[in-house]
Amino acid sequence: MRFFCLAVLILSHCPSLFANAIDTSALRIQYRQALEWNEARQTKKASRLAERTLEKFKQEATFPPDIHSGLYNILGDCALEMGLFTEALKKYQEAAELLQAKGLGEGLLMAEVFHKLGNYYQETKQFSQAETYLAKALLIRQEQLGKWHTKVADTYINLGICRQFNGDFDKALDFHQQALAIRLDLIPDEAPQIAQCYNNIGLCYDDQQNYAASKEAYQNALSRYLLAYPNNHPDVADVYLNLGNVYGLEGHLDTFILYQTKALEIWQFLHQENHPLIALAYNNLANAYDEQGNSKKAFQLFQKALGIRKEIYGAVHPDVATTYFNIGLFHYWASQWEQADQAFQASFAALDYQPGHHPVFEQVNDPILLLRLLQIAPEVPKQRYREAAEIGFLLEAANYYEQADLLIDYLRTRYEAIASKLLLATSAQDIYEDAIEVALILGQLTADDNYLRQAFQFSEKSKGVLLLEALQQSDAANFSGVPNAISVSYTHLTLPTKRIV
Repeated sequence: MRFFCLAVLILSHCPSLFANAIDTSALRIQYRQALEWNEARQTKKASRLAERTLEKFKQEATFPPDIHSGLYNILGDCALEMGLFTEALKKYQEAAELLQAKGLGEGLLMAEVFHKLGNYYQETKQFSQAETYLAKALLIRQEQLGKWHTKVADTYINLGICRQFNGDFDKALDFHQQALAIRLDLIPDEAPQIAQCYNNIGLCYDDQQNYAASKEAYQNALSRYLLAYPNNHPDVADVYLNLGNVYGLEGHLDTFILYQTKALEIWQFLHQENHPLIALAYNNLANAYDEQGNSKKAFQLFQKALGIRKEIYGAVHPDVATTYFNIGLFHYWASQWEQADQAFQASFAALDYQPGHHPVFEQVNDPILLLRLLQIAPEVPKQRYREAAEIGFLLEAANYYEQADLLIDYLRTRYEAIASKLLLATSAQDIYEDAIEVALILGQLTADDNYLRQAFQFSEKSKGVLLLEALQQSDAANFSGVPNAISVSYTHLTLPTKRIV
């Protein structure tokens, strides 16, 4: 008993022995609360608690590194959610530097930071860098946790998003389905993480134009999110946006506007006006109002979206390029050729691509948008040729098609899944048809056989594309190739029909 009392006496009256110790149990409670709020997207509460906790303890020598780095990660997540990208990157880098300094640069804590950095670069549409960090995270997690773990599923999801953005839709779907299988096995079916998988799978089906499957996936996601979260949760808004997009692609503009407006109202409740998600909703609604013939409202919303995106991202970013692309289409439909061309050129610049120069596709921040742009941009000089009969306009269009051809070859070598190559072939077929037409017209106008040879080359590539489509339909035996004779029409123009949302 005396020894026990002495021990109590020392603990109570000799604080110098533990002056720098942290009450880790209380600290972990605070950390878990901040983590829970962060995962529930209660951003302001999570950020305030993480900031207070970090400020209070970060100078302590015994600050546990998992909590220390974890608080930086939470602050990075919160900044990312609020669209504060510079601040988010700073916090993730501070977490990485902390772990490196403590000799923890190869373990699971660093894998978490790699995953966060991958997510940051993914959110800012720098997908090559995102995949680099995500691959590092995946390697560590698979080595130390095994291949069947929720953390592995988390990384599969982000890798799927990267593959999807680069147009490799089948590989993206594979990643998301792997993530869903792991999560369904390891966590409850009604958990919001399951809803996230269904939402991402819906996006893949969108890209494959399987709209019935995508709507079913989105409804699965929405029902689970509404069970787990309040009606104004940001994940609910995400599904509203995606579900609305499907109806828009199917031509149901009223339903499209309904869902886009629901998403916008949630984001306006949660965020300030200059948030990237609000810009996204403005961009999408502008497309709908333009389709409905309300040009004034459409143009106002496009300008709002562009202003927000340029303020957040600067002049070079795929979201900025997307809005310029849509503005270009807006002017195209109004037969405002000069304004359309200016918008398309601004879109090229925002993609970090210079048409007319030797193409460097590796630096382009959205190759799929670039392909669409190289398909649509020639329509402007073709229309101007019809009005002015100046051959320079046709030469300009031909240059775009030559660059599109190079891009198609580049993308084909980068896609892993055959289904993704087949989807690329669908776009390529339309491009080659238009490219053949322009080359043949130039050949007739100039008597230059080089244009006729170019038309023949495009025709051969077009045959290969048609063969892929025929194989996709399991009808190779009846495949007959392209027509032997190609009729040249000066009035034929393939007008853009799908606007990016």
